[in-house]
Amino acid sequence: MGTNENPSWFHEACGYVVFIVVLGLECLLGFLLSAWYPVRSAGISGETSATSPTRLNEEDRSSVPASGGAEDAAWRSGIILFLAMVMGGVYWTSAPPNLSSEAGVTMTLPDRVQVPDLTGGDFFGSQAAVSETEHTILPADTEFARKNYDDFHGHNIFFSIVLSGKQQYTIHPPQVCLVAQGWNIIHEENVPIHLASGQDLVVRNLTIQRDVIDSRKRHRSVYAYYMYWYVADGITTPSRDVRNWVSSWDRILHNRDHRWAYVIAMSLITESSRPDGINAEQTRKMLADFISQIVPTFQRQG
Repeated sequence: MGTNENPSWFHEACGYVVFIVVLGLECLLGFLLSAWYPVRSAGISGETSATSPTRLNEEDRSSVPASGGAEDAAWRSGIILFLAMVMGGVYWTSAPPNLSSEAGVTMTLPDRVQVPDLTGGDFFGSQAAVSETEHTILPADTEFARKNYDDFHGHNIFFSIVLSGKQQYTIHPPQVCLVAQGWNIIHEENVPIHLASGQDLVVRNLTIQRDVIDSRKRHRSVYAYYMYWYVADGITTPSRDVRNWVSSWDRILHNRDHRWAYVIAMSLITESSRPDGINAEQTRKMLADFISQIVPTFQRQG
């Protein structure tokens, strides 16, 4: 997409594609109107061939209505003009969407998270940097809260919150950036988690894989779990489609624009990178238990 100051050629080209789509839809509407209300007098005024299947005798001609193609074309054009005027009226009389001042999260992550039933169990957080690329691409009013958590027993969890501002393209599907970073998405599933606060949360879990070269110059595949979900004021969902539907519905009916937050918890399945690592089932449980403990510290319950 580029930046607001220097948009990419793809972003600029899409602006012209919009006009092609709109004009194409108008042509489709004209075609449908022609099919529903065909021109009935075509070919009547001129002479027809004796062998033509459309040849009419004098009696047939007298029974055909005298309405012409120009009148039908004007009728169809009038419908299109009326619809355009209605949409223009809606645009000019509608107030711009009201961006919610309340977010579903607070942008402060705890320094320590205790996870029971895990060797070590006390995760200590250190600030994780936001990349220069993120600062460049995303709008200036995007907010970040991001930490790397380590229990100093070989367990590491990356945790991040990205909060959108006025422009909603801040929040994008993780499938885009993960693939760009070289990860392959192996499997997707929804995972229910019972929070320490007593609430229930459903997150989307991606099993991801990529090839790396270790210190001995050997190629190997490493695996990780990537859990994420979306949060707005009083709304939580792991589904991008639900998020888009809720956003569109509330914009149309309530003139309200949500401040969506995109929450991530990620950990390597360390069995794939070192002999003493934990396996996939243990990693999944560790992430779920970590999310259960940390979510009540920053996420408002709706």
